[in-house]
Amino acid sequence: MHRKDDFDWGEKDVSYAVNYIYYGLYFLVLSWLQVFHVLLIDKATALVQGGYALYAVGETFVETVILALTAGWLLHKKKTKWYICWTLLSLVLLLLHGIDFPLERLMDLSVWFGLSFAIREALTSFVEVLRASTIPLSHWLLAAGGALLFFFIGFLLVRLSEKICQKKPWSWSLKKAFGYCVMGGVLLVSCEVLLFFTADTNIPRLYNKAMPWKRTLLPTEEFIWTVGSCLKKEFGAHDCLQDVDSNSFSLERKPDIFLFITESLRKDYLTEEVAPHLHTFAKSYASFPRMLSVANATHISWFSTFYSLFPFYWTDYQPGKWTSGSHALGWLKKMGYSTHVYSATRLGFYSMREVLFGEGDHVVDEVLDVQAKDQIPPHQADTIVIQTLCDKLQTEKKGGRLFILFLDSTHFDYSWPQQEATVFTPIEEEVSYIKLSYSRKDMHKITNRYKNAIHHVDALFHKFTTFLQRQGGWEDAVIVLTGDHAESFNEDGHMFHASALSLPQLSVPMYMKLGTQTALLETTQATSQMDIFPTLFHHLLGEDSLQGHFQGKSLLVPREHSYTLSARYNAGEAPFQFCLHNGQYRAVLEFCNPLDIFHCHHLKVCAMEDLEGREVPFSLSFVQKQFQQALETLFTSYESH
Repeated sequence: MHRKDDFDWGEKDVSYAVNYIYYGLYFLVLSWLQVFHVLLIDKATALVQGGYALYAVGETFVETVILALTAGWLLHKKKTKWYICWTLLSLVLLLLHGIDFPLERLMDLSVWFGLSFAIREALTSFVEVLRASTIPLSHWLLAAGGALLFFFIGFLLVRLSEKICQKKPWSWSLKKAFGYCVMGGVLLVSCEVLLFFTADTNIPRLYNKAMPWKRTLLPTEEFIWTVGSCLKKEFGAHDCLQDVDSNSFSLERKPDIFLFITESLRKDYLTEEVAPHLHTFAKSYASFPRMLSVANATHISWFSTFYSLFPFYWTDYQPGKWTSGSHALGWLKKMGYSTHVYSATRLGFYSMREVLFGEGDHVVDEVLDVQAKDQIPPHQADTIVIQTLCDKLQTEKKGGRLFILFLDSTHFDYSWPQQEATVFTPIEEEVSYIKLSYSRKDMHKITNRYKNAIHHVDALFHKFTTFLQRQGGWEDAVIVLTGDHAESFNEDGHMFHASALSLPQLSVPMYMKLGTQTALLETTQATSQMDIFPTLFHHLLGEDSLQGHFQGKSLLVPREHSYTLSARYNAGEAPFQFCLHNGQYRAVLEFCNPLDIFHCHHLKVCAMEDLEGREVPFSLSFVQKQFQQALETLFTSYESH
């Protein structure tokens, strides 16, 4: 490596030799990856797709030039340690770009956002997230080993290519490099202007995520809504038991309550063919066509279900801040109910056992965490849960019991007793995340796995209902079945859940039998899991006397206007992106300060869509008219600038 002249911008051009072999390979590999990502997005014309592919190559070129020239300058200045660090940084960037591709394709998360998750995540929660991916620990260790091997081989390649480049050096002047970058910037801006006039309004948002820098050079127009106050804090962690009239704890009747919460349960898959018994139950009792999950991830959905609060308050009830468990479960205990929890899902996920049931499980009487010690297939765990429930019903007298059942067969990668009950074929024998990131062919083989898992859950539910009818107690029994969230199968460009606030990930069922009162339910109004416990208390008490302690609403009370709020997964932090749905339109909003949503006065309107998912032109007055009730519930006042 050499320098032709002393550095003097004003009089002489200064050149530095670059490692053109290594950085040439960097450019080619990253360009191929980004162009491949762009071409996999099929939402635009060939002209627009080609324009964004060219744009991705341009950003890659500018990034490569900056990396190469900086490395040459450090080596010329004999800053060896810094040069080694810079080289390792380039390898880290290349690896992160490679990880970003499947993350964006499957989860709609950039690798940079994923890193912020990992940094903020507690170790135990991070391990639980890895386990929830269903990827064996050995594969994660193999991936870690592969990353180390990548750095080792990459660094060897750098050193080898350096020796070759020393024999045949190629120098690039700073002025020339600067000129190329300026020219590249002009071409990128020109390309962006052309794309602005040819692309649909929703297209840039899709393609920006495939760019190396996750954005284009020109600033995009954003609709920022300034609200007059922050989120209400009156529902922060505090003991509500003392606020309730003691007369509410005296019940004349105590029917048994059965609450089934099933993983990743999507409403439109519960057909007569796939789930005949659930289909019959839905037709015989109350089902809610406008039901949407309160979240697209398990832990915040469970929180909102058992606290009947919006998911934003999730972090206020973490262990160390709150030890009393769910208010609703505490009130039922005061009313004389015994609570029995049988879970096939891991209750250690984000410390949900302590969050829901309190320190030492003190608001419940029995907890069976099937997966706590031994790892068994989810369909076997579900079978154990239902059998335990039936055994309990057989050995104890009826009345005054709440049974909470968490079922797990329908969680990815979908579990059922294959040798006995594979009804839907053909199936994908092993679901590969990597394959799904670049190819969505044979999707029916994956959905058949899902259907078989639902069919198994349906058979278990039928076993329970048949047993309860035979044992007695069916007439007065309260039965609620719902999902924690739903599941995408590429309908919205995403896979599985926790990746988007789309209808495929939020459309869960809710079937409800309230003894003989089912016909009185307001089934046409918008609802979510937050409405379950307010409805149960209304049924038990005969009046809606606890309403002031919940943000959910009783489904026994008609509402003039109704809406649902759904929050997006944000690891262990409070969710900052959410969706409001009023039955005609849905608005996707996010707090501009995601790290402190309770002191943030600014909301960004990310999308405004109709029921078909089409972009809708909107104005401030339009948003206020459509979502005024929801915004008044969330904020004490609001205005827009």
